[in-house]
Parts: sequence; structure tokens; C-alpha cells
Amino acid sequence: MSIAIVTDTSAGLTSSDIEKLNVHVIELLIGFEGSRYPEKSGMTPYLKESILSRKTDTPILESISVEDLDKYFNELSGQGYDSFIYISLS
Repeated sequence: MSIAIVTDTSAGLTSSDIEKLNVHVIELLIGFEGSRYPEKSGMTPYLKESILSRKTDTPILESISVEDLDKYFNELSGQGYDSFIYISLS
């Protein structure tokens, strides 16, 4: 039996912790002014400053959809995992 431990970017794990613990991380999206941005890879310093300075809308950390979770777990199944522990903080 091969178990994958899965969390999302709201866990705030460092890249060294992710590698050391072999945790699989799903990147959540931030919704802002009608657009969606990946929480970590899409949140550049420029975009962060832009969001904070405009104050026209409240950024929202979006939950991952059931469809996206299913797709992610299917990809992990293809890598040989047959069981999953998903820990979500958001």
C-alpha cells in the first residue's frame, strides 16, 4: 500500500519541508476583481502590491473544487499511490 499525504498551499509549508516529508501540495487560487491567481506561483510582489494598494475588492482564497481534487488524486494514482490523506487548512 502506498499512501500520499496531500495538503494545499494554505498549509504554508516550506519547499524543504515539502521535499523532506514527501508531501504533495495543491496550489489554491486567489480570486480578485474577477480574476484568479495561483496563491504561490502567481502571487508576484507586483501583483501583491497592486492588490493591497487598490483596495477595490477583497481577495478571496478559493476552495479547491471536487473535480480538481479528483483530477489531482487520479494523477497521484497514476504515480502508484493507492491511498490518500488530505489535510486542508482553508
